[in-house]
Amino acid sequence: MPDLNRAALSVPAFLKRALRAGHHIQPYDARAYQITAARKCASALLDGRHSVLTLPTGTGKTLICGMAAAVYLRENPGERVVVTAPRRALISQLATRSRWLNPTSPTRAIGTDPRENDQHVRAAFAHAEVIFSMPEFLTRRIRQDVIREDRVADIGLLIVDEFDAFLTQRYLASGVRVSFHEAFQSLLDAVPESCRILMVSATTPEKPKPAIRSEKSNDYEKQMDNSIQAAFRGFLDTEFDPKYVEIQERYYRDFIPHAEIHAVPVTDREVIKFDAAVRSEFGLLVNWISGALQTHIDPNYVLPRLDKILSGEMSIAPFGPRLRKGSKSVVAGLLSRLQMINHIPDFLFEDMFRDFAYYSDETSKYDNSLTKRLPVSALRIEEPGRSRDGRVEMWPSLRGKRDVLLKIVRHHKGQKGVLFFRNIRVLNAVKDELIALGYRVAIVHGKNRPDLNDRRLNLFRREENILLLITRDTGKRGLDLPEADYAIFYSPKAREDVTWQEVSRIRSTVTSKKASYFLFYESTSEQDKMAAMLEALERTTHSKNIGLLNPSAIDREPFTT
Repeated sequence: MPDLNRAALSVPAFLKRALRAGHHIQPYDARAYQITAARKCASALLDGRHSVLTLPTGTGKTLICGMAAAVYLRENPGERVVVTAPRRALISQLATRSRWLNPTSPTRAIGTDPRENDQHVRAAFAHAEVIFSMPEFLTRRIRQDVIREDRVADIGLLIVDEFDAFLTQRYLASGVRVSFHEAFQSLLDAVPESCRILMVSATTPEKPKPAIRSEKSNDYEKQMDNSIQAAFRGFLDTEFDPKYVEIQERYYRDFIPHAEIHAVPVTDREVIKFDAAVRSEFGLLVNWISGALQTHIDPNYVLPRLDKILSGEMSIAPFGPRLRKGSKSVVAGLLSRLQMINHIPDFLFEDMFRDFAYYSDETSKYDNSLTKRLPVSALRIEEPGRSRDGRVEMWPSLRGKRDVLLKIVRHHKGQKGVLFFRNIRVLNAVKDELIALGYRVAIVHGKNRPDLNDRRLNLFRREENILLLITRDTGKRGLDLPEADYAIFYSPKAREDVTWQEVSRIRSTVTSKKASYFLFYESTSEQDKMAAMLEALERTTHSKNIGLLNPSAIDREPFTT
C-alpha cells in the first residue's frame, strides 16, 4: 500500500496512524470519545481560539492532549508545543505518558532532572516539538536567554494541565478579583501573543448557579466557595473567551473510576467539647464586633477579607468604617481573635491541637437590637502560647483518628495503601507510629526535595507491602497512584469535585473496587462537612457505593455501610 501524505489524512485517520507509529514505545488504543475531544480541541485552536477541556479523572485527558498537539503540529509545521503543570511530579508523569508521540512529534522534558544543565535546555528546543516543563523553569530560562528568541517565537500552543491550580483570588469590597499565579502569568507574558492555550482540568469552574433556599445561611465555607467558582469562570470568559470542550457522560461512563467511599465516624469527647467551644466563641466574637460597631457584620464578607480589614486596606462592611493601620482598638483586637478562632477547626480535626485548652466563661452578649447586653454562660478557648514573632504554633497530638487509621491499616495487612494528610507534622507523627509497629513507609510532601519525592513515589510503585504517606497539596492534582489497594484521608474537604478527583487517584473501577476511607469526628462541625460532601458526591458522581462505616465493622468483611 502506498505511503499516504499525512496532511491528506482525516484527523481520526491521522491520529490512529500516529498511535500505531508509537505503539512499540507506548501502546494506546484511543477510544472514540478521546479522538472526538482531541479533534474538537484542535479545531478550536486552529481557528485561533483558546480552549478548555473538562473531563473527569481517569478518562485519558493526557492522551487527548497529546493527540490535540499532534494535530496542531501537523497543520503548523515548525512550531512548538509547550506542556506545563503546577507540580514537577505531574510534569514527569505527563512526559512519560506522552512518549508515544515521539515518532510523530519528538518530545522532551526539561527541568525535571537536577543533573541537566542549560545545554540540555538548548538541545530540547532545537530538536523537540513537544516540550514538558514547569512555568517558572521556562520563564527563567527565557529571561536568561538560554532559550533563543527565535525558538520562543516558535511556541504556538501552550497546554496547561490542572490549570485551575494556577488561579488565585483576591477579595475586594464588592466581589472577588481573579488572576493567575505570578509564575504562570510570567510564562504567559513570555510566550508570543499569538500562542494559543489549551487549559485542561477535571474541575473547570462552572457558570454561577442561583442560591438554593435550603442551604444553611451560616454555611460560610460553601457560600465563599460558590462566589470564588463564579469569579473563576468570569475570569476565563472575559480574559480568554475560550471554546469549552465537553463530552457527554454516556460516552465515557464505562471508563471513569468507580470509587468505594467509606465515611468513618470517630468518637472523641474531648474533640466534641473543643469544637463546641470554638463555635461558641466564634458566635460571641461576631456578636461583640457587631455591638461595638452598632451594625450586624456578615461573616461571609469579613472572613475572606480579614487580613486587608486588619491592615486598614478594606472596610469591615461594604462602604463601612475602616480600621487605621496598626490599630489597637477593641474592634481590631476582636477581629484578630476572630481570625485565629476561625482557623482552629482546620487544626482541631487534623489532630494538630496540642497545648490548647477551653474553659467556661460567665460573660455577656448583645441582644438582636445591639442595644442591651445580656448575661450568658459560654465555652471559650484559652489564649494559646505564641512564638517570639507572635505566631500561634500548632503541634500534633494524635487522638481518636489515629486509632481508627491503625485499625484500617491492620485490616488491609499486606496491601499497599495511600494515607493523605493536610499537615506535615501530623504525617510525621503517624509515620513514627507506623514504623514503630513494623510497617514500611514512603514519605512524600512539599518540604522534600523534588528528586527525593520522585524516588519515594517510584519506591511505592515498585515495592509490595508498603504504605505511602503524602500531603494532599502534593498529591491532590494529576498524580495517579493506581498501584495502591486503598486510600485513607485523615479529614474530609468541603468540595465534592476536588474530593472525587482525589479518590480517583487510586483508580478504583467497577471490576476492581478499591476502598477510600474518610475519617471525621462525629457530633462536630466536621460531621456537617462530611454529610454535605457525601450528599453532593451521591448527586454528582458516577459511584453510588458511598456510605457510613462504623469503626466496629472494619474487621468484618464485607463491610456494612
